[in-house]
Amino acid sequence: MKIYSLFIFIAIISSVNLYGNKHDNKNDGTTIDSLNSTNLNWYNLDIKENKVVGASVQKAYFELLKDATPQKKIVVAVIDGGVDIYHEDLQGKIWINSNEIAENGIDDDNNGFIDDIHGWNFLGNSKGENINVENMEYVRIINTYKELYDSVPDISKLTSDELSDYTMYTMCKKNYEEELNKYEKQKESYAKFQERLSESIELLKPYTKSSNPKLDDLAKVNTSSKEEANALKFLEKLFKRGFTYSMLHNLLERNEQYLTKHLNLDLNARSIINDNIEDYNDAKYGNNDMKGTRADHGSFVAGIIAANRNNEIGIDGIAENVEIMVLRAVPDGDEFDKYVALSIK
Repeated sequence: MKIYSLFIFIAIISSVNLYGNKHDNKNDGTTIDSLNSTNLNWYNLDIKENKVVGASVQKAYFELLKDATPQKKIVVAVIDGGVDIYHEDLQGKIWINSNEIAENGIDDDNNGFIDDIHGWNFLGNSKGENINVENMEYVRIINTYKELYDSVPDISKLTSDELSDYTMYTMCKKNYEEELNKYEKQKESYAKFQERLSESIELLKPYTKSSNPKLDDLAKVNTSSKEEANALKFLEKLFKRGFTYSMLHNLLERNEQYLTKHLNLDLNARSIINDNIEDYNDAKYGNNDMKGTRADHGSFVAGIIAANRNNEIGIDGIAENVEIMVLRAVPDGDEFDKYVALSIK
């Protein structure tokens, strides 16, 4: 049963999402309505007044900033995977480039980026294609140095610089092999769990009449069969611990992504951009897609900074008089230094 206990632990942890739109599934425990408002806004609270180890933001507004008028609005750049600029809790908080005319296909402010109204996406091209998933940095290092250091007859003959690169290469190779082994074993564990889950569901199907039964459906099971009773006990334990089918789907999808993308030595996601990764002057590419396919983390960050305060929606951002400039530079996987540097520039 160790496999199943570990699975539930990982699944419950991975299901936590404190910032996002309301989900249709009211049983997954991650809707805004289902979360305690104190947990949502803990960082705004004060340890003495609220008994919560926050940053005392509310106290600062009431005591330090009372009756104070902001002198100017601050633009905060969020360099991440993207931000949902249309999120209900970020309305009026997204930076607008006043020197650019929206969607006219012209670089009005002559900065090299066409229609950069709310920021820029360094993960895409002018056709609107985007890098969504990248491999890990240690995978790239292996590819860079493999021909040089995969077989070194005499380490003592390496120069100090070569020895440094060789050491980095061997460390990355070791890390890669450990990660590959971990996710391959994880895949095997998931497969065993799926088999047990499917068998249990199928055994109880005459009672539940469902291929995806929930905890309530299990109440219909009345059996004297030891095999069916064990299946019932297994499923009841799963659901009571918070298991959902979407959790399983997400875990399988994540595992597959690591094995086929993050740890893929042959992946070249940058081919859609086709820039010179070593040349920081090769910078005039990208698009103005601010959200992309993975704006959850960037939206979360933008929300902590600037979500509308006291509108009774989601969280309360720390700063009131700010706007968020969105810079997309972080794919699912490891980013390149160049994209981050260009975002800062």
